Amino acid sequence: MAGHDSIASIADGPPRSGRVFRSTARIRVSDTDVRGRLRLDGAARVLQDLSSDDTDDAALGDTGIWVLRRLELRVERRPALGDRVDLTTWCSGTGPRWAERRSDLTIAARHCLAAAALWVYTDRVTGAPVPLDAGFVREYAPAAGGRRVSARLGHGAPPPAATRIAWDVRTVDLDVMGHVNNAVYWAPVESSLGDRAVASATIEFRGGVDARDAVEIVAVDDAATIRQWWLVGGDVRAATVARLR
Repeated sequence: MAGHDSIASIADGPPRSGRVFRSTARIRVSDTDVRGRLRLDGAARVLQDLSSDDTDDAALGDTGIWVLRRLELRVERRPALGDRVDLTTWCSGTGPRWAERRSDLTIAARHCLAAAALWVYTDRVTGAPVPLDAGFVREYAPAAGGRRVSARLGHGAPPPAATRIAWDVRTVDLDVMGHVNNAVYWAPVESSLGDRAVASATIEFRGGVDARDAVEIVAVDDAATIRQWWLVGGDVRAATVARLR
Protein backbone atom coordinates (compact mmCIF):
# COMPACT_ATOMS: atom_id res chain seq x y z
CA MET A 1 0.00 0.00 0.00
CA ALA A 2 1.02 3.59 -0.50
CA GLY A 3 1.87 5.11 2.85
CA HIS A 4 1.31 8.72 3.80
CA ASP A 5 4.10 11.03 2.58
CA SER A 6 5.60 7.85 1.07
CA ILE A 7 7.94 9.61 -1.32
CA ALA A 8 10.14 6.51 -1.38
CA SER A 9 7.24 4.62 -2.96
CA ILE A 10 7.43 6.77 -6.10
CA ALA A 11 11.14 6.28 -6.75
CA ASP A 12 10.90 3.56 -9.42
CA GLY A 13 10.46 4.34 -13.10
CA PRO A 14 7.69 3.21 -15.46
CA PRO A 15 6.74 -0.47 -15.74
CA ARG A 16 7.99 -2.70 -18.53
CA SER A 17 4.47 -3.75 -19.48
CA GLY A 18 1.06 -2.13 -19.40
CA ARG A 19 -0.07 1.30 -20.54
CA VAL A 20 2.54 4.09 -20.28
CA PHE A 21 1.71 7.50 -21.75
CA ARG A 22 4.41 9.95 -22.83
CA SER A 23 4.28 13.60 -23.77
CA THR A 24 6.30 16.83 -23.57
CA ALA A 25 5.73 20.30 -22.15
CA ARG A 26 7.48 23.65 -22.38
CA ILE A 27 7.88 25.59 -19.13
CA ARG A 28 6.17 28.93 -19.67
CA VAL A 29 6.44 32.25 -17.85
CA SER A 30 2.98 31.98 -16.23
CA ASP A 31 4.09 28.92 -14.23
CA THR A 32 7.50 30.18 -13.04
CA ASP A 33 8.62 32.29 -10.09
CA VAL A 34 10.79 35.42 -10.10
CA ARG A 35 13.89 33.20 -10.43
CA GLY A 36 12.47 31.42 -13.45
CA ARG A 37 11.84 28.13 -11.58
CA LEU A 38 8.72 26.07 -12.11
CA ARG A 39 6.43 26.80 -9.16
CA LEU A 40 4.64 24.02 -7.27
CA ASP A 41 1.27 25.21 -8.57
CA GLY A 42 2.75 25.23 -12.06
CA ALA A 43 3.95 21.66 -11.61
CA ALA A 44 0.45 20.68 -10.47
CA ARG A 45 -1.02 22.18 -13.66
CA VAL A 46 1.48 20.28 -15.81
CA LEU A 47 0.49 17.06 -14.04
CA GLN A 48 -3.24 17.79 -14.44
CA ASP A 49 -2.82 18.38 -18.17
CA LEU A 50 -0.75 15.21 -18.53
CA SER A 51 -3.45 13.19 -16.78
CA SER A 52 -6.16 14.69 -19.00
CA ASP A 53 -4.14 14.05 -22.17
CA ASP A 54 -3.62 10.42 -21.17
CA THR A 55 -7.33 9.97 -20.43
CA ASP A 56 -8.32 11.57 -23.74
CA ASP A 57 -5.86 9.37 -25.61
CA ALA A 58 -7.29 6.22 -23.99
CA ALA A 59 -10.80 7.26 -25.19
CA LEU A 60 -12.60 5.05 -22.68
CA GLY A 61 -15.69 7.22 -22.48
CA ASP A 62 -15.85 7.11 -18.66
CA THR A 63 -19.17 8.22 -17.20
CA GLY A 64 -17.68 9.05 -13.77
CA ILE A 65 -15.52 11.90 -12.49
CA TRP A 66 -12.05 11.50 -11.00
CA VAL A 67 -11.48 13.53 -7.81
CA LEU A 68 -7.96 14.11 -6.46
CA ARG A 69 -7.52 12.72 -2.95
CA ARG A 70 -3.77 12.96 -2.41
CA LEU A 71 -0.72 14.14 -4.36
CA GLU A 72 2.87 13.42 -3.37
CA LEU A 73 5.82 15.13 -5.04
CA ARG A 74 9.53 14.40 -4.87
CA VAL A 75 11.56 17.30 -6.22
CA GLU A 76 15.15 16.70 -7.27
CA ARG A 77 15.40 19.97 -9.18
CA ARG A 78 12.90 22.41 -10.54
CA PRO A 79 12.64 22.86 -14.31
CA ALA A 80 13.26 26.43 -15.44
CA LEU A 81 11.67 28.87 -17.84
CA GLY A 82 12.01 27.65 -21.42
CA ASP A 83 12.92 24.07 -20.53
CA ARG A 84 11.32 21.35 -22.63
CA VAL A 85 10.30 18.60 -20.21
CA ASP A 86 9.66 14.96 -21.06
CA LEU A 87 6.57 13.61 -19.28
CA THR A 88 5.78 9.98 -18.49
CA THR A 89 2.71 8.69 -16.64
CA TRP A 90 1.09 5.36 -15.79
CA CYS A 91 -1.23 3.65 -13.32
CA SER A 92 0.86 2.51 -10.35
CA GLY A 93 -1.81 1.06 -8.06
CA THR A 94 -5.53 0.50 -7.65
CA GLY A 95 -8.18 0.14 -4.95
CA PRO A 96 -11.88 -0.69 -5.07
CA ARG A 97 -12.90 2.90 -5.97
CA TRP A 98 -9.64 4.69 -6.61
CA ALA A 99 -6.37 4.47 -8.49
CA GLU A 100 -2.88 5.91 -8.19
CA ARG A 101 -1.17 7.66 -11.09
CA ARG A 102 2.63 7.95 -11.19
CA SER A 103 4.27 10.65 -13.28
CA ASP A 104 7.89 11.51 -13.99
CA LEU A 105 9.29 14.78 -15.33
CA THR A 106 12.75 14.61 -16.91
CA ILE A 107 14.99 16.86 -19.01
CA ALA A 108 17.47 15.15 -21.34
CA ALA A 109 16.99 11.92 -19.34
CA ARG A 110 17.86 13.73 -16.11
CA HIS A 111 15.19 13.32 -13.45
CA CYS A 112 13.50 16.49 -12.13
CA LEU A 113 10.29 15.53 -10.38
CA ALA A 114 8.30 12.42 -9.48
CA ALA A 115 4.64 12.46 -8.53
CA ALA A 116 2.11 9.98 -7.16
CA ALA A 117 -1.52 11.12 -7.34
CA LEU A 118 -4.40 9.19 -5.79
CA TRP A 119 -7.68 9.78 -7.65
CA VAL A 120 -11.09 8.60 -6.43
CA TYR A 121 -13.65 7.56 -9.05
CA THR A 122 -17.02 9.17 -8.31
CA ASP A 123 -20.55 9.19 -9.70
CA ARG A 124 -21.09 12.17 -12.00
CA VAL A 125 -24.50 12.97 -10.43
CA THR A 126 -24.21 12.08 -6.74
CA GLY A 127 -20.46 12.61 -6.25
CA ALA A 128 -20.24 9.35 -4.28
CA PRO A 129 -17.27 7.00 -4.86
CA VAL A 130 -18.13 4.13 -7.20
CA PRO A 131 -16.29 0.97 -8.36
CA LEU A 132 -13.69 1.44 -11.07
CA ASP A 133 -15.02 1.25 -14.59
CA ALA A 134 -14.33 -2.07 -16.36
CA GLY A 135 -12.73 -0.24 -19.27
CA PHE A 136 -10.33 1.56 -16.94
CA VAL A 137 -9.34 -1.68 -15.24
CA ARG A 138 -8.73 -3.35 -18.59
CA GLU A 139 -6.67 -0.46 -19.99
CA TYR A 140 -4.76 0.81 -16.96
CA ALA A 141 -4.57 -1.81 -14.21
CA PRO A 142 -1.97 -4.09 -15.91
CA ALA A 143 0.70 -1.40 -15.50
CA ALA A 144 0.14 -1.46 -11.72
CA GLY A 145 1.14 -5.12 -11.56
CA GLY A 146 -1.43 -5.94 -8.88
CA ARG A 147 -0.22 -3.24 -6.46
CA ARG A 148 -3.00 -2.12 -4.11
CA VAL A 149 -3.09 1.36 -2.60
CA SER A 150 -4.94 2.90 0.31
CA ALA A 151 -7.09 6.03 0.18
CA ARG A 152 -6.58 6.83 3.87
CA LEU A 153 -5.32 10.30 4.73
CA GLY A 154 -2.54 10.92 7.22
CA HIS A 155 -2.18 14.66 7.83
CA GLY A 156 -3.24 15.59 11.34
CA ALA A 157 -5.37 18.47 12.56
CA PRO A 158 -3.90 21.99 12.72
CA PRO A 159 -2.52 23.13 16.08
CA PRO A 160 -4.93 25.54 17.81
CA ALA A 161 -2.27 28.19 18.48
CA ALA A 162 -0.88 28.36 14.93
CA THR A 163 -0.98 31.46 12.74
CA ARG A 164 -4.24 31.96 10.84
CA ILE A 165 -4.70 34.16 7.78
CA ALA A 166 -7.73 34.90 5.64
CA TRP A 167 -7.39 33.70 2.03
CA ASP A 168 -9.60 35.22 -0.63
CA VAL A 169 -10.94 32.91 -3.34
CA ARG A 170 -10.62 34.64 -6.70
CA THR A 171 -12.68 34.02 -9.82
CA VAL A 172 -9.52 32.89 -11.65
CA ASP A 173 -8.97 30.19 -8.99
CA LEU A 174 -12.14 28.32 -10.01
CA ASP A 175 -12.39 25.49 -12.53
CA VAL A 176 -15.35 24.37 -14.66
CA MET A 177 -16.85 22.59 -11.64
CA GLY A 178 -17.01 25.88 -9.71
CA HIS A 179 -14.40 24.66 -7.20
CA VAL A 180 -10.94 25.99 -6.44
CA ASN A 181 -8.62 24.15 -8.81
CA ASN A 182 -6.24 21.61 -7.27
CA ALA A 183 -3.16 23.58 -8.37
CA VAL A 184 -4.23 26.74 -6.51
CA TYR A 185 -3.71 25.16 -3.08
CA TRP A 186 0.06 25.36 -3.65
CA ALA A 187 0.00 29.17 -4.06
CA PRO A 188 0.28 30.01 -0.31
CA VAL A 189 3.12 27.47 -0.01
CA GLU A 190 5.00 29.29 -2.76
CA SER A 191 4.28 32.59 -0.99
CA SER A 192 6.01 31.23 2.14
CA LEU A 193 9.03 29.65 0.46
CA GLY A 194 11.21 32.63 -0.34
CA ASP A 195 14.71 31.44 -1.25
CA ARG A 196 14.25 28.01 0.32
CA ALA A 197 14.19 24.82 -1.77
CA VAL A 198 11.58 22.06 -1.56
CA ALA A 199 12.71 18.42 -1.34
CA SER A 200 9.23 16.87 -1.23
CA ALA A 201 5.64 17.97 -0.80
CA THR A 202 2.26 16.39 -0.17
CA ILE A 203 -1.32 17.61 -0.36
CA GLU A 204 -4.41 15.80 0.93
CA PHE A 205 -7.99 16.76 0.16
CA ARG A 206 -10.92 16.19 2.51
CA GLY A 207 -13.32 18.39 0.58
CA GLY A 208 -13.48 21.15 -1.99
CA VAL A 209 -13.55 24.93 -1.68
CA ASP A 210 -16.26 26.86 -3.53
CA ALA A 211 -16.41 30.44 -4.75
CA ARG A 212 -18.33 31.82 -1.76
CA ASP A 213 -16.42 29.96 0.96
CA ALA A 214 -14.63 32.06 3.59
CA VAL A 215 -11.20 30.42 3.78
CA GLU A 216 -8.71 30.54 6.62
CA ILE A 217 -5.23 29.10 6.21
CA VAL A 218 -3.50 27.79 9.30
CA ALA A 219 0.27 27.86 8.83
CA VAL A 220 3.22 26.34 10.71
CA ASP A 221 6.61 27.26 9.25
CA ASP A 222 9.97 26.12 10.62
CA ALA A 223 13.46 25.27 9.36
CA ALA A 224 12.42 21.84 8.08
CA THR A 225 8.82 22.11 6.90
CA ILE A 226 6.01 24.37 5.81
CA ARG A 227 2.63 22.96 6.93
CA GLN A 228 -0.66 24.53 5.92
CA TRP A 229 -4.34 23.69 6.40
CA TRP A 230 -7.24 25.17 4.40
CA LEU A 231 -10.24 25.67 6.71
CA VAL A 232 -13.83 26.64 5.91
CA GLY A 233 -15.95 27.24 8.99
CA GLY A 234 -13.37 25.35 11.05
CA ASP A 235 -13.60 22.31 8.75
CA VAL A 236 -10.30 21.15 7.15
CA ARG A 237 -10.75 20.97 3.39
CA ALA A 238 -7.10 20.42 2.42
CA ALA A 239 -3.67 20.16 4.01
CA THR A 240 -0.18 20.57 2.58
CA VAL A 241 3.27 19.63 3.87
CA ALA A 242 6.40 20.89 2.10
CA ARG A 243 9.71 19.46 3.32
CA LEU A 244 12.70 21.70 2.77
CA ARG A 245 16.25 20.89 1.80
